[in-house]
Amino acid sequence: MAPPERAGQRTICPKCLRPLTIPAPEDSSSPAVAAEKASIFDTDVELKSSGASEVLPNFSASDTPTSIPHPTKTPYPSAMPQRQPRPMPNLPALPTRKIGGNDGLVVLNPTGMLSADLAADLTAAISMRMKPPPDPPADLRLSTGVWLMISAVALTLWLTGVFYEPTVLPFVALLGTLLLAFGYFWAVYLAGRHNWVRAVVTLFPPVTVWRLCHPFGDNGYRPLRFVLTGLVFLGLYLIGISPITRGYASQAFAALEPEKVETTTHIVTPTERLRAAVEKKQSDALVGVLTDLAHQDQIQNADDDTRTELIGDLKLLATQGRDDTRSEVRVAAIKTLVAWSPDDARTAVLGALRSTDGLERKCGLGLASRWRDDEVAAAVAARLSDRQEGPLAQDVLLAIGSPAAETALLSLLKTDEPVFVLTVIKLLDEVGGPKAVAALTELKDTVRVRALQNEAEQTANAISARLAKTKQ
Repeated sequence: MAPPERAGQRTICPKCLRPLTIPAPEDSSSPAVAAEKASIFDTDVELKSSGASEVLPNFSASDTPTSIPHPTKTPYPSAMPQRQPRPMPNLPALPTRKIGGNDGLVVLNPTGMLSADLAADLTAAISMRMKPPPDPPADLRLSTGVWLMISAVALTLWLTGVFYEPTVLPFVALLGTLLLAFGYFWAVYLAGRHNWVRAVVTLFPPVTVWRLCHPFGDNGYRPLRFVLTGLVFLGLYLIGISPITRGYASQAFAALEPEKVETTTHIVTPTERLRAAVEKKQSDALVGVLTDLAHQDQIQNADDDTRTELIGDLKLLATQGRDDTRSEVRVAAIKTLVAWSPDDARTAVLGALRSTDGLERKCGLGLASRWRDDEVAAAVAARLSDRQEGPLAQDVLLAIGSPAAETALLSLLKTDEPVFVLTVIKLLDEVGGPKAVAALTELKDTVRVRALQNEAEQTANAISARLAKTKQ
């Protein structure tokens, strides 16, 4: 509550910053509401002053019921009264500041502007000063963008031509000429937009230079910028093609390169690789090394000493007498030995054909067609009786051909198994010669199985016909 002596003064609300007038304190001795100022909507109950006392009814209990009086209903008015306008309070003017006053209130002289508006304007001014609005973005014209792009490309080409590839330097001259011509004709166009005679006059270089140095209009010195940039790149082109510049650039580029330290590296030979893999005693790694050594590039790049040493080591690995080697290692060693020296691998292949291991026999059958001699053909023919290896052995004998395959098959005609003898007769039909004709004729006379007699006779006739046709 404000003190009574400040009643009627104007001040500013500290919360909402609105001007207000300090009200006068209420007198407790004055009546609250005058009876004559009562509203027509009030009831018939008589209004009394705050100081008057009213008699309250006695609510004490009694034995006999008492009737409770009800107030009479006030009739509703027939017409609504007109609201009277409230006059504006006559507020006193703001007092001037008293010199030496100790009331603690600072009041500015009236200026015609409310304090709230003044505070809002001050706040806006302070905010704009603390954070001014950003400047509008600069408008980059199309000509400026094209000039920047062409200049960057030309500079990159010049640096590339000076330090790396001199063949790109003519492109720098081309771009410089393009910039120069564009700026020149742009100046001519600007001069003759309203008068073609002025454009013709501007074609002469002295006039063009004057027009470029004294621009008019919105374009300013943009044509001059194109012309000067073109001249700069043409000068750079002439500098770049000079042998002196190339020499200095080569020296600078060589100075930036790190020094190369020559290191001697020992080339591992195939023999050293194989021996290192054998010492590790890892079958999978050893098979991988043997497979890699079978490639043609390893064979062609090896010298005679390396070849001799490697062939000897491969022979040791391919022999079956070594119990510490697995069949996969022996098979890989045989294949590698065949690739390095087929003549030295013949003994290893014969050993594989006569081996008790099925993987080695299969490997031997796959490599046996390289040698067409009686020993190899006999070893292959011995595998015809096997159900799994028989078809592969037949193909190998047909690949070996006559006379080695014929000799190996003739020794099998005296077998007691008719089915196997029929297989041999069919093979002789392909590789048989005069010896086969005589053996089949003898078989027809000695065998007791009718099917074998017919097959031997037909095969002998077919071989004779083929031989007679060959002689013709």
